[in-house]
Amino acid sequence: MHDLHNRWSPITKTTTKTIDNMKTIKKPLLALAALATALGGTAHAGNVYIVGAQATRKSVTPAIRAIPGIQLIGTSGATTNNSDVDNAVFNLFKKADGTFIGIYWNGGEAAVRALLATNAAFAKVPFISTNTTPGTANISTNSLLTDTSGVTADLIQPTLAVANTSAAISRFNGTTLSQFLPGATTATPQKYQKAANDVKVDVSTYGFAADRNWTNTGVTSITAAQARVLFKYGNAPLSLFTGNSADSNATVWLSGRDIDAGARVNVYNEVGAGGLSDTYNHKAFAYVTNGGVKTISAIGLWPATQVDGLAQKAGNAGWAQGSDSIKNVYSLLGGTNLQYVTTGNKVITAVTTNFTATNIVTNPSVGVNSNFGGTFSPVDPATGYTVALKVIGKTNTYSTFTIASYYKTTNYYTNAAVNLTDSPAARSVFTTNSDASITNQWTKDGANYLLTYESLANIGNNSNNNGNGQLPIFLSYNGVGAAGAVATPALASTVATTYAANGGYTLWNYDHILLNSNGVASATVTGVRDFIQSYLATNVAAPNLKLSAQNINGAGDGATAYPVGISNQ
Repeated sequence: MHDLHNRWSPITKTTTKTIDNMKTIKKPLLALAALATALGGTAHAGNVYIVGAQATRKSVTPAIRAIPGIQLIGTSGATTNNSDVDNAVFNLFKKADGTFIGIYWNGGEAAVRALLATNAAFAKVPFISTNTTPGTANISTNSLLTDTSGVTADLIQPTLAVANTSAAISRFNGTTLSQFLPGATTATPQKYQKAANDVKVDVSTYGFAADRNWTNTGVTSITAAQARVLFKYGNAPLSLFTGNSADSNATVWLSGRDIDAGARVNVYNEVGAGGLSDTYNHKAFAYVTNGGVKTISAIGLWPATQVDGLAQKAGNAGWAQGSDSIKNVYSLLGGTNLQYVTTGNKVITAVTTNFTATNIVTNPSVGVNSNFGGTFSPVDPATGYTVALKVIGKTNTYSTFTIASYYKTTNYYTNAAVNLTDSPAARSVFTTNSDASITNQWTKDGANYLLTYESLANIGNNSNNNGNGQLPIFLSYNGVGAAGAVATPALASTVATTYAANGGYTLWNYDHILLNSNGVASATVTGVRDFIQSYLATNVAAPNLKLSAQNINGAGDGATAYPVGISNQ
């Protein structure tokens, strides 16, 4: 998909007006899928709308395809072939009775949010319009995510979610959160229902992956303790992973998912970092291509933003889709050839004048040309440099002043309480751009590496090759697994069936089908849930696992698992 860290929240102009007038909706928005005001397509009480984690799509989509008399209407997949449909983010099916099943794989936590929200701004998500011509493929995900006219997408609250965590550990289950409605400048309390029904249906598996240059490190496995450090700080010296002090000038950068991802919750829980903890994810800001090989040339924290109306500090956002997370694993330029980008800075400029004639800076009737020497600096204070202003049409009429520009998170211009004496010889202080990005050389001269985590269904998926046609390096976890080999579908399946199923590899969790109160009340929704559950009892696409294939017991959600039949007797 694309860089959509600010996940779907826009609603129609009519609905926006309603929300603005009502401020905070306090009563649950029940039966939204049946409202006649649903955009574009036919809203029908018998329709079923499903959201969920990408880690589950290659198992659940075949289950929907197996419903007798089902017909594919539209897909965001490249073709209507089953393999493309099963990998698609959006699908729409029509049952023999004329009702529809819409699917949007929006992320495990995002699915719970949409299912349980009581405010339409956070409940309604896009599904392929029921007006779509049967057999339509390659529907643009961007058009679905941005359509507010109802031409491509129907905005509906789902009644069934396939989450890769239990409802009990979700930030959206029966809670009240402070969130920003679309276009709002202040947050308001938003209430969420508790899931009305939660059943385990299969097992999803996860892992760590790195860019192709990682093979130069000699590291084939990552431990839980190493992961906790990386998740806490967002980067770490390579020596943390090798144990070799000579690697202290090489840097490992964290790339990861946003708060809507069940994969993030599961992996952070498993390593002991806390599933709902904040983190410091990095993203590429620029690339170079040499010999047809694309390489990251500039990196920085994900900018501060909002996800689901929740304010995110710099670094806590990330990839909205697991497939994008893997598609964007590239090698980085080494040492100080890599540029480091910081965003969300205030530009503070301290000026000392040495004008001896007409002040051509403050006199608007005098035209000037300017010549700047020096560069902006991210440190406080910066070294001063000279700016010369030349009167237009004059050959020797100059005024000069010394200027030092640097960056602080406090806005001097609007904060009168700030003491300006820390600006060098300040005569005037002004700010030009409150969202400035600074690009500087990275300070360490060692190699740079990118490390991420994701479901094995995404790590070992050939549809997720990056622009160089490559899947990433697949690492073992706590010494068990892929041993630093190039990811393949077969390797992902082997790690799941050989190691995760038998207890040695512990990066896994149960997948759950959740229903809200409206879904529980619908025989059609519960019927679809029961069909999926029955299908997955015997048919699960590797590297996910059937419940019966797990030779270990455990509650999941980060709890300790143990082999079946073990006892202290």
